Amino acid sequence: MKKIVAIFVLIGCVFQFNAQLLQPRGMHVYATNGKSKSIQLNGVVGQVVTGTSNSSNYLITQGMIQTKADQKQYLPQRYNIGEIPNQTVYSFVEKTFAYYSKVLGLKAVLSYQFIDKKPLGKINFSPAIGKFSFTPDLKDIGNFPVVFKAILGKDTLSQQVIFNCVPRLKAEQTTFGLSPNKPLPDEADDDYVVVNFTRNKIKEKFNYSSEPISTYALSIAGKKLLFDKNSVNKLKSFCTTPRTDIKDVYIYAETIEIACPLIFAQSNVTIIANKIIFRDGAEKALINTSPVTNPTSTVNNMDGESGSDAGNITLQVKNIEINQGIRLIARGGNGQNSN
Repeated sequence: MKKIVAIFVLIGCVFQFNAQLLQPRGMHVYATNGKSKSIQLNGVVGQVVTGTSNSSNYLITQGMIQTKADQKQYLPQRYNIGEIPNQTVYSFVEKTFAYYSKVLGLKAVLSYQFIDKKPLGKINFSPAIGKFSFTPDLKDIGNFPVVFKAILGKDTLSQQVIFNCVPRLKAEQTTFGLSPNKPLPDEADDDYVVVNFTRNKIKEKFNYSSEPISTYALSIAGKKLLFDKNSVNKLKSFCTTPRTDIKDVYIYAETIEIACPLIFAQSNVTIIANKIIFRDGAEKALINTSPVTNPTSTVNNMDGESGSDAGNITLQVKNIEINQGIRLIARGGNGQNSN
């Protein structure tokens, strides 16, 4: 029996991903291979991603080529005119969104106008794409009504939106000129890194364990996370001694640098970061969620056990530094042979 497993690539609207998907290797008698799971890529406009898949069903990225992000403008939130919510904004904190007219279409001319009074803060508007940003000044307090318009020929649509400006004090160091008592630690310092394991309530068979075991959800957060077996930090063990009882992995950081094979066997991995760096050393830098190898590859006089599924990999990142090669692997396990 053969079962063809397709790999689904969920494409963020800001990435271009070209992939050739091939069927997996032949299945073993009386058993099926585990599923090779999906890789999800989300990021900003201005990046081009290409990829292929080899005959063993590896899911790879082959050369992520980053172009200048300012070549296109990133729209964090878009509203149809008439559906823009009132906004609460804080001093020195930028509020950005874009609007459009579903009725009048893309050819409509977009504009805005403050009613009664104009704030002192910084205002930017791109009429071609309807992108509006407002950074209130400390003296901007209270409500500032704004009328947003869309005009096409003799047709006009408009909506009034209230911006409620709330004062927020500047940092003490900015206001009083205070200096820290000691220099801030390096951004990759362990003082910034938080690692937490949460045990799941229900035991289950995982990574071909003979009996149900306790599995865990792992969360790692920090300013800059460095995964390198040659570094002495909290994260070194993930390079040197991968665990096989982690079901879900959540990693959050401004910058993540991967300099080793990160093995999270059968784990669903979610990474949210401003930047990810894959840096090769003695070993290839990659993320692998394939299950461990079944310790019993062949059974006699009985049906073989089906292979375990690989874990999902979800990357929500702004920038990726990467060289040619396989970086993301999510290959389902082989089913058992049966004699």
